[in-house]
Amino acid sequence: MVLIISIILSRRFSRKVLFGSVFFIFTILPVIQIIPIGQSIADRYTNIPLIGVFYLLGELCYIVYSGSKRVVRVIITTVLIFIVEILALISHQRCKVWKDGITLWTDVINKYPFLAKPYNNRGMLYSQLQRYSEALIDFNRSIALNPNLAETYNNRGLLFFSQKEYELALRDFAKAIELNKNIAEVYNNRGKFYYAKSEYDSAILNFNRAIVLDPHYAFAYQGRGLCYLAMGKLEQAINDFSNALKINPFLIESYNFRAVPMRTSRNLTRQLWTFLRRLESIPILLNHITTGALFIVIWGNSNQQLLILLRLFL
Repeated sequence: MVLIISIILSRRFSRKVLFGSVFFIFTILPVIQIIPIGQSIADRYTNIPLIGVFYLLGELCYIVYSGSKRVVRVIITTVLIFIVEILALISHQRCKVWKDGITLWTDVINKYPFLAKPYNNRGMLYSQLQRYSEALIDFNRSIALNPNLAETYNNRGLLFFSQKEYELALRDFAKAIELNKNIAEVYNNRGKFYYAKSEYDSAILNFNRAIVLDPHYAFAYQGRGLCYLAMGKLEQAINDFSNALKINPFLIESYNFRAVPMRTSRNLTRQLWTFLRRLESIPILLNHITTGALFIVIWGNSNQQLLILLRLFL
C-alpha cells in the first residue's frame, strides 16, 4: 500500500520512479500467491521483480552522485565498492551450498528441519548414489514429519524394492496409492514389483492404470510389454515396446526387448530394423558386434545364439 501511494505521489515528479515501481509490482504479483495455487514461494521468484527495485536504487545513486561534491562522490563510490565485495563474498559462500544436490538439501534441512520434503529430496539423491542406509533415514524422517506425503512412500518403496525387501516395498506402494490415487509412477513401480514376483496379471493391471493416468508414460508400456513377453503374448509385447519407443525413441532397452519376440515370431525384416536402429542410436556399440553375429541373429535358427548376442547390448 505504501509503495502504491508513493507511485501516485511520485508520478508528477518522475516517470522513472513510476516505471521501476510498476515493474516490481506487476512482476511480483503472479508469484506472491495471494491466492495459493500449490507451488511454494521461493527466493528465486524475486529475481526478476528486484530488477525494478535496483533500477530505482541506480537512479537514486546517479542523482545523488551527479549533484554532490567530490568528497561525497568518493564516499559513495567507496560504499558501493564495499557493498559489491560483500555481495561477491556471500555469492561465493552460496556456491559451496550449491555444490551438488545433497549439499543444497542439507542446507535447507539445517535451516528448516521441520519440513518433510527436503528430507524426501535428499533421500532420493542418496538412493541414486546407492547410499541406502542414509536414504532410508531421510525417508523415515520425512514420513515422521508428514505422514501424508505419498511421494515419500513411493520413494521408500523403491528403496525397499532395490534391496529385495519386496513385502515392505509393496506396503509402501499401497500406502502411496491410498494417499494419492493419481500418481502414475506409483502404479508403474507396483507393476514392476508384481513382474519381479512373476504375478503378471497383477502387474498388467497396475501398468494399465499407470497408462490411463499418463498415456505418455513410456516405462509403463515397456513394463507391460515385458509381462506380455513373459506370458508368450508376442504381438502385444511388440506393440507395447513399439509404443514405448514412439514416446521415447531413446529408451534403448525397448529396442532390445522388442528384438526377442520379433526373432521368435520370425519377423526378420522388423528384427533387422530393430538392430540397425539400435546401432544407429549408440554408434559406439558397433565396436562390440561383428557382421557374423548380426547374420546369426537375422538368419540363424538358434534362440540361444540370439540371447548371447543380446547380452552384448544389455
